[in-house]
Amino acid sequence: WQSVSFVYPRQLDLVVGQIATRTVFHYGVEYDCIRYNSALLGTLSNRTRENVLVQIRVYEHDISYVDVLMPDTDEYVRVPATDAEYCQGLNRHTHLLVRCRIPDDCIDSNRYPLFMARAVLQELIESLQSSQEVKPC
Repeated sequence: WQSVSFVYPRQLDLVVGQIATRTVFHYGVEYDCIRYNSALLGTLSNRTRENVLVQIRVYEHDISYVDVLMPDTDEYVRVPATDAEYCQGLNRHTHLLVRCRIPDDCIDSNRYPLFMARAVLQELIESLQSSQEVKPC
């Protein structure tokens, strides 16, 4: 018999996730203009009182979380996005399309929140899908 090893969904995420390095700030870590934070991540920045670089894993299929490699334990911890309403059910490709629709300075100043741009893009997609004149590419 061949040995069978089971791969759990979380382990599979860690295998396929893209690796990036980020600094932990008081608000957590940031990737693609999305902030991620948790109580455990907050304790890391509070303990050291200096900027800590961490390895994160980000995923194309879901931007609602990242996995952060904790330097003191060498284990990954799942850290949710702080803007859960916007990120829920959103993949990275769609997020980048939303980001292209609005200028960076509008996002940074919260004059045009990302979830509003997402809603506009969703309406555009739905109107194109329902239109009789539009043919698929």
